Amino acid sequence: MTETGREQLIQVPGSKSIANRALICAALANSSSTITNCAPGDDTQAMFEALKILGVATVQDGTTVRVDSQINLEDTQPLELQTRLAGTTSRFLTALCALRIGQTTIDGYAPLRKRPMTGLHDALSALGASVKSLDIAGHLPVSVQRGSSWQARIAIDSTT
Repeated sequence: MTETGREQLIQVPGSKSIANRALICAALANSSSTITNCAPGDDTQAMFEALKILGVATVQDGTTVRVDSQINLEDTQPLELQTRLAGTTSRFLTALCALRIGQTTIDGYAPLRKRPMTGLHDALSALGASVKSLDIAGHLPVSVQRGSSWQARIAIDSTT
C-alpha cells in the first residue's frame, strides 16, 4: 500500500534454483510443461543447453519457457554436459543423468571443480547409480549412469 491507499504490483525476479528445479521436473514429465517467471542467467542457460543435449525440447519467450519433450532415459548414447560455474545445475543434472542408461560426463569450469559434491555422489551410488569422479573424488568432472539395481531407501547427511 502507498500513502494514497493504492495497491501496487511488484514483480519479483525468478529464482535460478527454482527455475532449474522446475526444468528438471518438466524434463521428466509425461506431457508439455510451461514455466513462467523463469529466471534468466548463466545457471539457467547452462541448464537449457544441457537439456538440449539430453534431447529435451524447450521454447523460450522472455521469462516463459515451454518444455515440449521429456528426456529419454533409455538412450544409450554417451553424452558430455558443460555446467559452467553453475553448482545447482551440475548437481541437478548429475541426479537426473543417474537415471539414464547411457553414460553422461558432467563438467564445469575450474572454480566449480573445486566445490565438493561427495554427499550427492555417495547418495546416488547408494541408490545403485554408477558414479565415478574423473579427477578428484567427490568433485567434477563426474561420469554417471544408471546402475543395474536401485535401492528404495538411503540415508543422507543433510549437514553439508
